Amino acid sequence: DVAVTGVQTCALPISVSSCVVNRAASYALGRALTTEERPWSDALAARFASENYRIRDLMRHIVLSDGFDVITPDADPAQKTAAR
Repeated sequence: DVAVTGVQTCALPISVSSCVVNRAASYALGRALTTEERPWSDALAARFASENYRIRDLMRHIVLSDGFDVITPDADPAQKTAAR
């Protein structure tokens, strides 16, 4: 554990940090990530870890990314309805 401004942080397993990134990105985008977005999510996961797993910074990186404002058609509108 490393003290950062009085807060204890710990290293998360890669699978956990990747899961957090994928869920946050999916939530922000309003859809599941595509396989083409895997390099982007991997880069986000590495940055998330290097910045001590700060959710606020992660969300900022997601919404400021090039892909955030790109509108893509839903592959299956029924899937979106079922997820609600």
